[in-house]
Parts: sequence; structure tokens; C-alpha cells
Amino acid sequence: MFGLFGKKKPKVLREFTHGTTKLQIVRNSISKENVGAIVNITNATLDQPDGVAKEIISSGSHQMLLDCRKWVLDNGQLAPGHIAVTPGGKLAAIHIIHLSSPSYQRSLPGQDAALRELIWSCLAKGEELGINSIALPAFCIGSFGYPLDLVVPVMLNTVQQYLLSHEDTKYNLIRFTNQDKSIYEVFVSEFERRWPDSIPQSKKKAKKSRQLASSLTPGMDRLVEREIERQRVSSPKPQKAKAKPSKKKNDKNEQDIELKDGVNLEALRNVAFKEDRK
Repeated sequence: MFGLFGKKKPKVLREFTHGTTKLQIVRNSISKENVGAIVNITNATLDQPDGVAKEIISSGSHQMLLDCRKWVLDNGQLAPGHIAVTPGGKLAAIHIIHLSSPSYQRSLPGQDAALRELIWSCLAKGEELGINSIALPAFCIGSFGYPLDLVVPVMLNTVQQYLLSHEDTKYNLIRFTNQDKSIYEVFVSEFERRWPDSIPQSKKKAKKSRQLASSLTPGMDRLVEREIERQRVSSPKPQKAKAKPSKKKNDKNEQDIELKDGVNLEALRNVAFKEDRK
């Protein structure tokens, strides 16, 4: 584990494997990401008072401010579109990649091209640092003015293009990390549009259980889902469709076992309905 944070697993909302690299949408503070590098969208003096920078500072890494001040003293102010790198310090990430963001100007052409260059530069800098995982926030929104509906598709397009042109990439994990619902929901929507099967395996299994429960008898609830999961955990191998034939046709214990997707439907029908449970 990198650093002192990152003990609690972040919420992975969507996941897609592009070649050898996993792309994930994660609901989490980027300051808590346990990756090789996180990207900090900041200003020329590396002391942006809000957004991602505020998240990082509020997580206890005041050392980042000292490292940033030293970087500016040694190198001068960071020009818009340029990058600086400081240690992760007490954060879970090894490095912090600081990007000085330009302000969005709707009247100027090529704003999306400029944004692509920023994202590409951060990915390339991570490769130079030798890391294999990186967490990206929503680039240049908020006080920098870039509209979210422009940023999200450009970010996903650029990451795809980068991976396609770098078949030998070191990255095995690229995360789009945000904890603001209004932001990560836009990422989720764009993921679903591009990759409909990007739902994590745990959610797919839960969805399948709900579909099976609803196909049995209307009104069956969460208890039915739990019974399905219990049967699948206790009997990982598919059961035979029929038990041994019984001489007594009315004996339920020796009747043919009715199965669907490896689940004993008779056991599910015995689960109490909501209205039966007081």
C-alpha cells in the first residue's frame, strides 16, 4: 500500500478493459487514491484555493504546499498548460502531477484541442515517472470555466487514443476519480454510451438476481435475492435438472427439482412475502 491512506476501497461505478489497461470511474476523493500518481488541477503559483487542490490539502497533506512553494522558488511560476511534479508525501499516491490550467474562452477556436494536449501531457508524464496507475479528476472545470459536457468526452477520447498509440504502455489502471455526484454521473453516462457492458461484475450479479426474482412471482423482495445468492455460494457447480424419480408423486421431497439458472425455485417460493412478515 502506498502511504498511509487508501485503506478503504473506493466505489468503482464502471469498469472497462482497454487492451491491458483497466479504465475505471471511481467515486472517491482523489486525495485518497492509492495509485502511482494523482493529477492536481491548479494555477501558476500551485496554490489553487479550491477544487482538487483543496481536497488534497484538506486530507492532511500540508507538506504539498511547502513542496509547491519550493518548486516555484526554484523554477518560477508554472505557465498555463505546463506540468510540475512533487512527492505524494502523506497521501496514498507516490507522486502529484500539478497541471496549471488555462481558462476556458468560448470565443476562441480549438478549446477541445488544447484540453486534449493537457490530458495527453499528464499521461505522458506519468509514463516518464515509471508509474503503472494514475487517477484523473475532471480537467479544468469549476473556476477554470471548461464545461463538463465538453471535458468528459474529450478526456475519454484522449485516453483511448493514448492507449491505442502506446501499445507498450506501463499503465494497467487509469481512474477517472470524482466524489461530486453531478460530475461522476456524467462520466457514467458517457461510459455506458461507449461501453454498455462496463458495469462491474458485482453489480451485474445483483442485477441478474433481481431479474430472476421478479420472473418467479410478483412481490418477491430482497429475501429472494439473498436466497439466490445463498444457493449459488453453497452450490457453485450447476445442479442436475432432475433428482431421482420417486414412486410417490405427491412427495415434495422426492419430486423433480425445478431449476432456473442453477437456482432451486421451490426454495425461493417458500421465502415469505413482505406482507406475510410482521
